[in-house]
Amino acid sequence: MVPFLNSGEEKEGEPAKTEEEAAKAEEEEKEPVEGIAIGGTGVLREYFAPALAAYMEVEEKEAKAFCSSKNYSDGYKELIAGKLQILFTEAPTDKENELAEKAGLELKSVPILNGGLVFLINEANPVKDLTLAQIQGIYDGTITNWKDLGGEDLPIIAYQRSENTGGQSGLYKYVLSKEKLEKTSRKLKLSTTADLAEAVAAEKGAIGYTYYYYVNKLETSEGTELAAVNSIEPNADTIGEGQYPLTTYTYAVIAVAAAEEAADSQDSTKEPAEEPSEAELKAAEKLKTEQQEQLRANLRFIQWILREDGQALAADKGFVKHND
Repeated sequence: MVPFLNSGEEKEGEPAKTEEEAAKAEEEEKEPVEGIAIGGTGVLREYFAPALAAYMEVEEKEAKAFCSSKNYSDGYKELIAGKLQILFTEAPTDKENELAEKAGLELKSVPILNGGLVFLINEANPVKDLTLAQIQGIYDGTITNWKDLGGEDLPIIAYQRSENTGGQSGLYKYVLSKEKLEKTSRKLKLSTTADLAEAVAAEKGAIGYTYYYYVNKLETSEGTELAAVNSIEPNADTIGEGQYPLTTYTYAVIAVAAAEEAADSQDSTKEPAEEPSEAELKAAEKLKTEQQEQLRANLRFIQWILREDGQALAADKGFVKHND
């Protein structure tokens, strides 16, 4: 288990709880925490809102009041500002970690769901398996004909995605930088996975990309299939186990107070502050207790997501369970 998720477990040497005590503790864990706030992309909200409802045993519309859609950048800003308690998104980069550090916080993350950037090809195309290097060649313009990949003498029609889509961001992150991507006409830049599937099905030489989740949501993908990458086909098993080369991860991220030792490293030449009053000490202790209670509640919810019920719900909503 990830170390920062251990807060709810019995410590070594503590007496085991009776059945009555365990049942009472379980009920207390389900009590809603005032001010809880969860954020993530609009797509992920389709999972974490019903997940919170199932965990708290409330109606989904009640849980949705605590759940909001946030893009990557805004989500981290609000998490660090204390407006969110849990963020479901990609792992933080150095930029987000530095912002947290400046605020006296540390970002902790754990993977909860798997996904994958996948490539749709026409089902009549005999080339079913591509290496990552070949995909990069297709999209940087150095490979332009399927015969160069062991297929027919057929021009490659390389569909891209609109700039504001997750698929395009995924290509930049996992396959090819924006600077290296071959420029293409606007008609080859598609906004939705449905449009992409329709275009690829209509052209034998076509190829395009999206996320596995969206392929699962298609009403029909007739005339297309998913290419293997480095001889590994993308499916719930290979993505869930992290075997597929372009497996992606969704993380649950929280912000916690940085280690107390950090305060000792501050400038010791500063004038010592005045001794706090008794009222100030009590207020500070109350705040600390509230923060600890909130943290424990957040961690229990993340633990639930990683267990059988949470992962089964994810699969039911079209996401891939995190198994690796």
